[in-house]
Amino acid sequence: MFNGTSWGPNVDVLTDEQYGAFSPVSCATVTFCLVVGHGGLSAIFDGTKSLGEYFVPGGETPLTLSCPAVGLCLAGGWQGQTYTFNTGSGWKKQQTFGSSTGYVSVSCSSATFCVAASSSGRTAVYRGATWTMAPAPPTAGPVVSVSCDALNSALVTFSWVV
Repeated sequence: MFNGTSWGPNVDVLTDEQYGAFSPVSCATVTFCLVVGHGGLSAIFDGTKSLGEYFVPGGETPLTLSCPAVGLCLAGGWQGQTYTFNTGSGWKKQQTFGSSTGYVSVSCSSATFCVAASSSGRTAVYRGATWTMAPAPPTAGPVVSVSCDALNSALVTFSWVV
C-alpha cells in the first residue's frame, strides 16, 4: 500500500495460488479496495487484511474495475459483459453488449455515473442502476483508457496503429 510518500510492506490479500495474479484493483478509500483474480475470485481489502471473498458469476475475470464508493464497484469484462459489485449482495452480471471485444477501461465519477469503453470504441454508461449502450465516440479506434470527471463527462483516449 502506498501512503502518499512511501510503499508499505507487501500484504497477501488472498493466498489461493490457483487464482493467479490479481488484476484489476480499485480503491474507494484507504480502507476499501477490491481486487479481482483469474477465475473470478475477488476480495475486499481494508488496508491491512482481506475482509471477504466473492466470485464473479461464471468464474469470469473482469478486465477493468472502478470503485466509486465504499461497497460499490463496477466492472467490464472480456466479452462485452458489465458487472456491479455490492458488499451486501456480491457480484451481479448486468448487460452484455456484443461479444467482439471486451471492455478495457471503466471509470466512475460517483456511485451514479460510470463509463466503460471497449477496445473497439464501444461505450456503455452506468447511471446508478443499470448499464446502457452509449453512442460511440466520433473518432473510433482502439481505446486505451477512459476517465470521468465530477461533472459526469468522460474523456476517452485511443491508440493509433500506423
